[in-house]
Amino acid sequence: MSGGSRDTIYALSSGPGRAAIAVVRISGPKSSQIVLDLTMGGLPPPRRAVVRALRVPGSDEVIDRGLLLWFPKPHSATGEDVAEFHLHGGFAVQQALFRTLEALEGVRPAEPGEFSRRAFENDRMDLIQAEGLADLIAAETEGQRRQAMAQLEGAQSALYQGWRRALLHVMADVEAEIDFSDQDLPFALGSQAIERLRVLEDEMSRHLAEGSRGELVRDGIRVAIVGPPNAGKSSLLNILSKRDVAIVHDAPGTTRDVVESRLALGGQLVTVMDTAGIRNSDDPVEREGVARAEIAARLADLVLIVVDGSIKGPLDARVRDLALDHALLVVNKADLCFRRASMGVGPEEIWISAKTGEGVEPLLEALTKRVEGLLGRSGSVPLTRARHRSGIRDARAAIGRALDQSAVELCAEELRVASMALGRLVGEIGTEEVLDRVFAEFCVGK
Repeated sequence: MSGGSRDTIYALSSGPGRAAIAVVRISGPKSSQIVLDLTMGGLPPPRRAVVRALRVPGSDEVIDRGLLLWFPKPHSATGEDVAEFHLHGGFAVQQALFRTLEALEGVRPAEPGEFSRRAFENDRMDLIQAEGLADLIAAETEGQRRQAMAQLEGAQSALYQGWRRALLHVMADVEAEIDFSDQDLPFALGSQAIERLRVLEDEMSRHLAEGSRGELVRDGIRVAIVGPPNAGKSSLLNILSKRDVAIVHDAPGTTRDVVESRLALGGQLVTVMDTAGIRNSDDPVEREGVARAEIAARLADLVLIVVDGSIKGPLDARVRDLALDHALLVVNKADLCFRRASMGVGPEEIWISAKTGEGVEPLLEALTKRVEGLLGRSGSVPLTRARHRSGIRDARAAIGRALDQSAVELCAEELRVASMALGRLVGEIGTEEVLDRVFAEFCVGK
């Protein structure tokens, strides 16, 4: 991030645009002087809201009248002196205050995530908690909110820090072996140290075996709607989305590309994808659409195969090939069928009518059950990012190599590698590149 670390920064921390109230946050060493220069009456009591008029320094011009809150360091969100102005939310009011702040020496606009980065640098949160904060701000569903809140409150940090502390205990024993052992004797880890490392290795393996549950909650579950043309795929997408997302027409081949819609299902984020009807075609554009449909089905977490129940006869082989373990067969146009014989494809079948709404509720229940099955009901702390997965794999691999060493110095080095991998997870050991990437995800003002 550009700018000196001692700069005082400011930003709009509430939503952009016109609103009833705008919150402008200031953090840094000049925060107290800014409050004194812009208001009358001195610094207010910490963490108590007071009404103040904001004036352009050196003049009687009033910018606005609003609430002022003062948070002296270190007991603030960033660990620095912080002031917050709660003003009227008009654009002109915000710009007038920003022009005033911009004219002050050593004061500049904050960059994306800079408030949170300063909180990290001042030990107000660790790196995993900062990522939890970013996820909480971005949360769209109840499941995402719960997971992000647990991460922000330190559930993941406590797990990884506990592993690192246990590892440091073993490292202390190994270092003592280096310092005090008789060099003529062969090195061997003590049984207690071996047991500790085996426990750590097993716990990390179980954590990794949880799979992508946390990432599915964070990023959303992808559901592909596939099937032959005119089966009702676009109609189903519109029903699930409760709005007209996709074009519905009697002409086959209306959908040529993947059309996505995001919705909450069972408190979880689900991205539903409508795809081109799967059939043989001489049209190169439609062939590309069919290819994309098949790819979407292969990569999706769940697949809804939509077929027309009023058409008798076997399914197209290309559609039948998509009847995977994670597929659900949706037989549409039930209102046109007097006898409902099983399609005999393999996946669970649900008959619906996109026209009348028949069967939609059972379909939603089945889809919700599938989503819950993907996420499981484990009470353990989930992995939420690829960065965490990579760090834990590195630590586990180093522990495995340490257990195989016959030289004390090599064992100590592998344990050090494992400790550093865990340290990088929470940010105790890090690089500017990693920090820049994490905090770049934040919006300005957070």
